[in-house]
Amino acid sequence: MRLPFPSVDDLPEGSKDIFAKIETSRGKVPDLFRLLAYTPKVLERREAYGKSLRQDTVLDPRLRELAICNVALLNGGGYEFIVHAKMAMQHGCSPKQINDLACFETSPLFNEQERAVMRFGGEVTTTIRVKDSTWAACETFLTRRELVELVLICAWYNQTARITWPLQLHTPISGPQPVLITEIPSESGGGKNGKE
Repeated sequence: MRLPFPSVDDLPEGSKDIFAKIETSRGKVPDLFRLLAYTPKVLERREAYGKSLRQDTVLDPRLRELAICNVALLNGGGYEFIVHAKMAMQHGCSPKQINDLACFETSPLFNEQERAVMRFGGEVTTTIRVKDSTWAACETFLTRRELVELVLICAWYNQTARITWPLQLHTPISGPQPVLITEIPSESGGGKNGKE
């Protein structure tokens, strides 16, 4: 990590309660949020937007979490992957599916809808563009609203990787490869994450 976590004393007047607000909302203050507290007003707005992506969207949470896991895996960062692998399993994905994320295109553990959203997330991550064929595949089962939500979610978790890597707040995953998950990871997930 390149910066120490700020203490409450380091925060400007009017923002000293930010950690308490986040803890009330999330149950704990994730390490990323602690570092972003150097910019408390931005952190508050970022937290509100991220919360809205989880709570004010209609995209199936299982599909959402699979897309996020693939984005995290392709970005090589375990910070988001560990958190969202747990969430994916909470929404019905199996540990075997999590282990097969790197080969989702050929794995028999995924259906065509799951493949389509993971392909979508992968293309947003690796090329920024989404192929017409990938868009068309998602369009067969997602509404226009859900398509826009998928775009926003994939973009959001790509920007998170672009924050955690420069700050060196990450648990690296070396390239896209299967990650052995045998059960839902613990809440601490190794100490470098929280609910994202």
